Amino acid sequence: MGYPTRDEAEFLGLPQAIIVGPLDNWQHPRSEVFHDGLCMLLRTTRAKLFEQRRAEWRKKHQKNRVPTADAHSIAQRIPPTTLFDFLWRLRIRADYQDIDALISGTEQPHHAVAFHQALVKIVEASLAVFEILIELSSGSETLSEAAKAFVKKAGPESGIGVQQRVLTQA
Repeated sequence: MGYPTRDEAEFLGLPQAIIVGPLDNWQHPRSEVFHDGLCMLLRTTRAKLFEQRRAEWRKKHQKNRVPTADAHSIAQRIPPTTLFDFLWRLRIRADYQDIDALISGTEQPHHAVAFHQALVKIVEASLAVFEILIELSSGSETLSEAAKAFVKKAGPESGIGVQQRVLTQA
């Protein structure tokens, strides 16, 4: 294939006792298969990125097939796939393609709600990390001034999270 296959894929940062198993796309979300699902979304995200890079290579070289050595080279140049790569793929899919498969394909409506709530938590946590890094490098006063400017420009509704995390601590 070119990118690491299921057997070749290496997942860093998993707890030692975790053995990644197969996962059916339509399997109910359960805590027992959390790591399997996480690894599957990373694997499929990497596969999509690899296919995109192969298509770019074919277009650039005006060929129908990518030689094995070139495909291997393309795969080697793709940096490790992270949750942020998946979120980017999700964003592109939501903006330009059909996101319904991820939401309406759920068996129960509360699964779609849980999916949305999980995305919100990921975004909030990511923003918190960036805010901490900004505060460490620029100082809390600079972060507070930027937060106030954001709330002023975006309006009080948009700045609720900023007000709770930054402005109340300043």
